[in-house]
Amino acid sequence: MLRKPFIITFILCLFISLAFSGCKTSEQSTITQTKIIETESEVTVTDFVVFGDLNGNGKDDTAAIIVSDENHYYLDVSENKPPNQDHITKDFLGIEIEIKNISIIEGEISLVMVINNIEVTFIYKLEDNRLIRIE
Repeated sequence: MLRKPFIITFILCLFISLAFSGCKTSEQSTITQTKIIETESEVTVTDFVVFGDLNGNGKDDTAAIIVSDENHYYLDVSENKPPNQDHITKDFLGIEIEIKNISIIEGEISLVMVINNIEVTFIYKLEDNRLIRIE
Protein backbone atom coordinates (compact mmCIF):
# COMPACT_ATOMS: atom_id res chain seq x y z
CA MET A 1 0.00 0.00 0.00
CA LEU A 2 1.30 3.45 -0.89
CA ARG A 3 1.82 5.96 1.87
CA LYS A 4 -0.18 9.21 1.87
CA PRO A 5 2.86 11.54 1.57
CA PHE A 6 3.93 9.67 -1.57
CA ILE A 7 0.43 9.93 -3.03
CA ILE A 8 0.17 13.66 -2.28
CA THR A 9 3.61 14.25 -3.81
CA PHE A 10 2.62 12.22 -6.88
CA ILE A 11 -0.58 14.23 -7.36
CA LEU A 12 1.29 17.51 -6.94
CA CYS A 13 3.84 16.44 -9.55
CA LEU A 14 1.02 15.39 -11.88
CA PHE A 15 -0.71 18.78 -11.55
CA ILE A 16 2.56 20.67 -12.06
CA SER A 17 3.38 18.63 -15.16
CA LEU A 18 -0.11 19.28 -16.52
CA ALA A 19 0.30 23.00 -15.89
CA PHE A 20 3.47 23.11 -17.97
CA SER A 21 1.94 21.05 -20.75
CA GLY A 22 -1.05 23.33 -21.32
CA CYS A 23 -3.43 21.48 -18.98
CA LYS A 24 -3.81 18.57 -21.37
CA THR A 25 -2.15 15.21 -21.56
CA SER A 26 -2.65 12.33 -23.92
CA GLU A 27 -1.97 9.80 -21.17
CA GLN A 28 -4.11 9.05 -18.16
CA SER A 29 -2.53 8.52 -14.76
CA THR A 30 -3.92 5.93 -12.38
CA ILE A 31 -3.51 6.55 -8.67
CA THR A 32 -4.75 5.08 -5.42
CA GLN A 33 -6.03 7.89 -3.23
CA THR A 34 -8.18 7.55 -0.13
CA LYS A 35 -8.58 11.34 0.19
CA ILE A 36 -10.49 11.55 -3.09
CA ILE A 37 -12.75 8.51 -2.71
CA GLU A 38 -13.63 7.50 0.85
CA THR A 39 -13.26 3.78 0.16
CA GLU A 40 -9.92 2.60 -1.11
CA SER A 41 -10.58 2.61 -4.78
CA GLU A 42 -8.45 3.07 -7.83
CA VAL A 43 -9.18 6.38 -9.54
CA THR A 44 -8.03 7.86 -12.81
CA VAL A 45 -7.27 11.55 -13.26
CA THR A 46 -8.69 12.29 -16.71
CA ASP A 47 -7.50 14.77 -19.33
CA PHE A 48 -10.00 17.26 -17.90
CA VAL A 49 -7.84 19.27 -15.49
CA VAL A 50 -8.04 23.07 -15.26
CA PHE A 51 -6.44 25.76 -13.14
CA GLY A 52 -7.84 29.04 -11.81
CA ASP A 53 -8.52 30.94 -8.60
CA LEU A 54 -11.60 29.43 -6.95
CA ASN A 55 -11.29 30.82 -3.43
CA GLY A 56 -10.22 34.42 -4.08
CA ASN A 57 -6.67 34.10 -2.70
CA GLY A 58 -5.07 35.04 -6.02
CA LYS A 59 -3.50 31.61 -6.56
CA ASP A 60 -4.50 29.01 -9.13
CA ASP A 61 -6.45 26.12 -7.66
CA THR A 62 -7.15 22.86 -9.52
CA ALA A 63 -10.42 21.37 -10.72
CA ALA A 64 -10.19 17.89 -12.19
CA ILE A 65 -12.52 15.15 -13.37
CA ILE A 66 -11.64 11.82 -11.80
CA VAL A 67 -13.15 8.41 -12.48
CA SER A 68 -13.31 5.50 -10.04
CA ASP A 69 -12.77 1.92 -11.10
CA GLU A 70 -16.58 1.52 -10.96
CA ASN A 71 -17.01 4.28 -13.62
CA HIS A 72 -18.21 6.85 -11.06
CA TYR A 73 -17.29 10.38 -12.18
CA TYR A 74 -16.35 13.11 -9.70
CA LEU A 75 -15.44 16.78 -9.90
CA ASP A 76 -12.45 17.14 -7.57
CA VAL A 77 -11.08 20.47 -6.30
CA SER A 78 -7.67 21.07 -4.73
CA GLU A 79 -6.28 24.31 -3.32
CA ASN A 80 -2.83 25.45 -4.32
CA LYS A 81 -0.83 26.12 -1.16
CA PRO A 82 2.79 25.97 -2.31
CA PRO A 83 4.57 23.67 -2.04
CA ASN A 84 1.47 21.42 -1.73
CA GLN A 85 -1.91 20.82 -3.32
CA ASP A 86 -4.49 20.36 -0.54
CA HIS A 87 -7.61 18.41 -1.45
CA ILE A 88 -10.68 20.55 -0.66
CA THR A 89 -13.78 18.71 -1.83
CA LYS A 90 -15.37 16.59 -4.52
CA ASP A 91 -18.82 16.22 -6.03
CA PHE A 92 -20.31 13.08 -7.54
CA LEU A 93 -21.31 13.73 -11.16
CA GLY A 94 -22.76 10.41 -12.27
CA ILE A 95 -22.03 6.98 -13.67
CA GLU A 96 -20.80 6.44 -17.23
CA ILE A 97 -21.29 10.03 -18.34
CA GLU A 98 -19.38 11.86 -21.08
CA ILE A 99 -17.39 14.96 -20.16
CA LYS A 100 -17.19 17.51 -22.98
CA ASN A 101 -15.44 20.49 -21.39
CA ILE A 102 -14.40 22.03 -18.10
CA SER A 103 -13.16 25.58 -17.46
CA ILE A 104 -12.71 28.08 -14.66
CA ILE A 105 -14.04 31.56 -15.41
CA GLU A 106 -14.15 34.34 -12.80
CA GLY A 107 -13.88 31.88 -9.90
CA GLU A 108 -16.58 29.52 -11.15
CA ILE A 109 -16.23 26.05 -12.68
CA SER A 110 -18.16 25.50 -15.90
CA LEU A 111 -18.70 21.83 -16.70
CA VAL A 112 -20.27 20.58 -19.93
CA MET A 113 -21.23 16.90 -20.01
CA VAL A 114 -23.62 14.46 -21.63
CA ILE A 115 -26.07 12.61 -19.38
CA ASN A 116 -28.54 10.16 -20.99
CA ASN A 117 -27.74 11.59 -24.47
CA ILE A 118 -28.55 15.16 -23.32
CA GLU A 119 -25.82 17.79 -23.19
CA VAL A 120 -25.98 19.85 -19.98
CA THR A 121 -23.88 22.64 -18.51
CA PHE A 122 -23.42 22.97 -14.76
CA ILE A 123 -21.79 25.93 -13.02
CA TYR A 124 -20.12 25.33 -9.65
CA LYS A 125 -18.81 27.76 -7.08
CA LEU A 126 -16.61 26.98 -4.08
CA GLU A 127 -18.21 28.21 -0.84
CA ASP A 128 -16.90 27.30 2.63
CA ASN A 129 -14.82 24.50 1.07
CA ARG A 130 -17.91 22.94 -0.54
CA LEU A 131 -18.87 22.79 -4.20
CA ILE A 132 -22.21 24.49 -4.76
CA ARG A 133 -23.98 23.97 -8.10
CA ILE A 134 -25.43 27.38 -8.95
CA GLU A 135 -26.74 26.62 -12.43
